[in-house]
Amino acid sequence: MTEPERGALAKILTRKACPTCHGGRLKAEVLACQIEGRNIADCGAMEPGDLIAFLREIDAQEAVSVIDTLIDRLQALIDLGLDYLTLDRETPSLSGGESQRIKMVRYLGSSLSDIAYIFDEPSTGLHPRDVHQVTELMNRLRGRGNSVLIVEHDPDVVAIADEVIDVGPGAGPDGGQIVFQGTLDELRRSETRTAKAFTQPRSLRAKIREPKGQLQIRNASLHNLHEVSADMPLGVLAVIVGVAGSGKSTLTNSILARRYPEIVCIDQSALGGISPFDTRDLHRHSGPYPRPVCQSQRRSRRPVQQQLCGSMPGLSRPRSHPHRFGVHGYR
Repeated sequence: MTEPERGALAKILTRKACPTCHGGRLKAEVLACQIEGRNIADCGAMEPGDLIAFLREIDAQEAVSVIDTLIDRLQALIDLGLDYLTLDRETPSLSGGESQRIKMVRYLGSSLSDIAYIFDEPSTGLHPRDVHQVTELMNRLRGRGNSVLIVEHDPDVVAIADEVIDVGPGAGPDGGQIVFQGTLDELRRSETRTAKAFTQPRSLRAKIREPKGQLQIRNASLHNLHEVSADMPLGVLAVIVGVAGSGKSTLTNSILARRYPEIVCIDQSALGGISPFDTRDLHRHSGPYPRPVCQSQRRSRRPVQQQLCGSMPGLSRPRSHPHRFGVHGYR
């Protein structure tokens, strides 16, 4: 869709909750079904800890296995630091780190072993605290008798490996060779570029530039940001830091870019003929999507609970029109 077409649609389209289901996205007959005074939409609006407490109050023998599975999956969300998410949260509003960990939770609930998993740069875009949570998950998968292969640059992730394979020595025509294979201690004693990066000391800048101005943000609210104010310095290199889900991408890619449309936003979305970020449509793109957490545009609005249910015994995947998505396993 072109920019003029988006502008024309914005004049005639509005977005608001359905007056019948009040945003529950289910038929009235489904919402009328309740357990202990709550329907499925009420449960989806709860945080994992609150939902676990509610599930433990249900005394129905025929539902024991399903409840136990739900509690295990919700507890995995809490263990990975996602206890603040509600299950009806739309996936475009999630940060890259949050999306990555939600996808991982699906495999934590699997009872299968002797499976080989490949993770392509799982630490991309993650805060050091979140990287530690991801490495704990990798160790748990390995501890269940699985094989875990990680393509990674982060030293904290490389450090948990039982064996390291170093590809190089350079990039492009200078690469394509296995320059080392062995333990991490053996890697540190080798002469590869990766080994030198492990042992090279880090230095901080001694001279700091002075800002030439600032871009002001005042009382901004979007997703998990509530009435925040900040001054973005101009003429210098500034870094926005914080744990995954703290609101970094929302603050910069959504709020700042919307208030100052002359900003050029270079993110990690897929290449295409349309600008990767349309400041008039905050719902289309609200943060970066690194390679490990990319999902198709057609499936991007599935709530969190649909992302989690894929491998849960006793629960079926969401049904879709057979010719609408064309995605294996979602027909």
